[in-house]
Amino acid sequence: MIVPKKDKLGRYTIRFWRSNDSRPFKLLEKEAGTLTYKQAKEAALTFYNTFEAPPEPDSRPSISQVVNVYLEAGATSLAPSSILETRSYLKNKFLPFWKDRSVEDLTVLDVERYKTFRLSQASRKGGQIKGGSINREVAIFLAAVNRCYELGILKTNPFAGRKIKKFPKVTRLEYFEREEWKRFIEAFSDREQILQDVKKNCRISGSSAEREAYLTNVQKGADLFRVLLLTASRISEILDLRRSAVNFRAGTVSVYQSKTKTSKHLNMTPELRAILERLSLESTDKAGGFIFTRFDGKPFPVVQAENIFRVGMRLSGLKRPFTPHSVRHTSCSWLAIAGVPIQKIQVIAGHKNIASTMIYAHLSPASLDTSLGVLSEEPKSANGVDTPGYVVAAK
Repeated sequence: MIVPKKDKLGRYTIRFWRSNDSRPFKLLEKEAGTLTYKQAKEAALTFYNTFEAPPEPDSRPSISQVVNVYLEAGATSLAPSSILETRSYLKNKFLPFWKDRSVEDLTVLDVERYKTFRLSQASRKGGQIKGGSINREVAIFLAAVNRCYELGILKTNPFAGRKIKKFPKVTRLEYFEREEWKRFIEAFSDREQILQDVKKNCRISGSSAEREAYLTNVQKGADLFRVLLLTASRISEILDLRRSAVNFRAGTVSVYQSKTKTSKHLNMTPELRAILERLSLESTDKAGGFIFTRFDGKPFPVVQAENIFRVGMRLSGLKRPFTPHSVRHTSCSWLAIAGVPIQKIQVIAGHKNIASTMIYAHLSPASLDTSLGVLSEEPKSANGVDTPGYVVAAK
């Protein structure tokens, strides 16, 4: 309501807000004398009509709000490493490209442009970024949008019923040979060599405390990657492993797989049991019961585990394109080479679909040759009489 105020001199004034939150007075007057109240009212109204109405704030959820709601809603089901990874995507990838726009304004074309932009960027190692990594980023963003739509936070889902193409999956079966693996693990025990690598490749202060913390964290890499091999798991799954998931009396360990939202239950080998018993004694309740903790007692983030893996690769002199996930490939590959049935490898790896396990089937040619040899042998009948070397159909 516009109400002119009369001052002591009989002049009419009005107050109004500026964009800098100040509230000055405006004097309403004419060339000869002062205005009447009616004239002042008309002048005040004319003055107000010169201002544009401020835009209404967009009440629709933005990208950052949607992702944060998704993380809060899934706090009990998402692994800590997955939460950190998603927050990293939001800060370093989603917001720099899309800004903090309303999610309901996005289209499939916006997602395709994001994929094209990410494909043009370099990876952390300097090479071209993999399509599989971009697929994961997009999948996490779409999962956040779908979750917020289910919760009623979004009125419309801009991607409902729309198909977003994925980059083709390129499966590279990079796995350690036995001698390579031995060199890799032994590299973490050479303290002097690790110190030389610190001076050459890492940025840490010269304080003895920080250097000791770094050495301790790196030397835990041997146990971390051995457990990774002995359980055929993903790096994030082992970093999230807690003492409550290990049953020493029954000799089993349960590994929660955030990718499939299921747990796989494995029998512990003597080597795995010895590692977990020692690490369980070192772990504290203060650290949340995590098996693998850093020098400061906090759990390892995935990024730090990847850095430790690269230290082992440098110290061992291996030039092959290995990553922590290559250790999981190594487990499945060695099992296949040893002739373990593909169904058992599926259970050990925790693959939801056996098609994922079948990529290792070609690594056991010896067992396939033995199986085919059964068809060419001349089997004996029950009474010891030779039968023809072909299969006879039962009547």
